[in-house]
Amino acid sequence: MIVEIVIMDKEDSFLVKLDEEQASIWRNVIPFETELNVWKEEVYFSTPVELKLSRDDLVYKVVPGRVYYWSPGKAMCLFYGLTEAYTPVAPIGQYVGPLTSLRTVESGEKAIVKEHCIYDKYADIIQGLEQRGYLVGTPLSDGTRIIVASKSIGRYRLSFNIYVEDYGYHIESDELLPYLGDYNSIRILRYLKELLKDSRLLRADISEENSIVITSGINKEDLWNAIEELEQYYPLLIKILWNIWI
Repeated sequence: MIVEIVIMDKEDSFLVKLDEEQASIWRNVIPFETELNVWKEEVYFSTPVELKLSRDDLVYKVVPGRVYYWSPGKAMCLFYGLTEAYTPVAPIGQYVGPLTSLRTVESGEKAIVKEHCIYDKYADIIQGLEQRGYLVGTPLSDGTRIIVASKSIGRYRLSFNIYVEDYGYHIESDELLPYLGDYNSIRILRYLKELLKDSRLLRADISEENSIVITSGINKEDLWNAIEELEQYYPLLIKILWNIWI
């Protein structure tokens, strides 16, 4: 079951894929309204769900991309950076798509939590991504349904957006690093461009949110070739960045 959190004063939403044993619990309480909160690199919100948890259900360290339940606030918690939970939490699901989108959430924003329905217009692409092992959904971005996808490749989490246009597709990966416009950011971006020189379809770029990302602007015939290249290059680029600059 995929849950969609729709920000009421924006035309944006984000998605959570609940673990199988959680689905019936949450299906009984949605839809409901809530207020979003931001703490460090975490978005959380209160829910009507009161899970009965044992000590064995709790974890003391969180993994970006996993979704957790925090008992004191009856809250769903989404971690998008390197910060840890305030007190122990229980894993309940996975975030679908790039974690960078959570950085735009502001404390106090009102949201509706409901079950997500895949946008039928993108059914063929969704099916192809699911066959390749991705978690997939079609959230809102500026009022338009886009495609988001994520999966683990070894120890790395690959996620990206697909923007569907009449003339083709634009793919944009999750943030590799923030782009600050300083010497170090420029050096990293140039280095990534050099690493991708042999890729036919991928390029290192800057997103509208000033993040260093991997993008591909392609015609419809090259969609799966671009995703195949992204699966090949993205883990290598992350590994190199971690070893050299992080």
